[in-house]
Parts: sequence; C-alpha cells; structure tokens
Amino acid sequence: MPGGALAAQAVDTHNHLLAHGRAVEVFREMGLPGRIGIALNLSPVYAASERPKDVAAARLEDGILNRWFLDAVLRGSYPEDVLQRYRAAGLRTAWARTRQPQADRSRPRTTTSQTGAL
Repeated sequence: MPGGALAAQAVDTHNHLLAHGRAVEVFREMGLPGRIGIALNLSPVYAASERPKDVAAARLEDGILNRWFLDAVLRGSYPEDVLQRYRAAGLRTAWARTRQPQADRSRPRTTTSQTGAL
C-alpha cells in the first residue's frame, strides 16, 4: 500500500475508534437500557515461513488488522510497531507521536470485565 494511503488508513480508523468511544459515552450518559459494544473484524495472521522477514511481515499485518483496534479499545493506546510504520509512511499527527488516542484521560476507564461490553 502506498505511504499516503497507509497514513490515510490510520487517520480513518483512528476517527472510527473515536466515534465509537463517543457513541458509548453518549449511550451511557443518556441512561439507555441495554448493552453497547464494538464488533471488531479480527483475522488470524500467520507467517509464510519461519524466516525473520516473513515473521516480521506477519507481525506488522497482525498489528494493522487486529492489534490496532484491540490495543486502542482495551489499552487506550496503539501498538508502537504499527505507529512506527505509519510514521514512516508519512503520518504526522499529535496522537501518532504520543502513542495515545485522543481521549479524555481524566475519566476512569470501564473495562469489559466490569460491564461485559465496551
């Protein structure tokens, strides 16, 4: 994927994750009945061989397809190896430099173990 498209993908998915987080906040603020969560389309990733180059490629692909979303939702940050790749592709945003999604860090996080859903 060309660098500009890869960087645009990072911005797009970051904005989707921010929108999800805000939707959850509004849902809870409104006191609506029911549960709310995110449905992630995760995929297993396997290296083509045990060669270091293939293992590294699989790790990056897993980071882009899976860990990018899981880490943001569950840890509140993006995987550093993926951020490095996006930076190399030309991504220049404050959240990419600091490794933290733009979120209100002053409020306590609710985890899936507490609610069953985010």
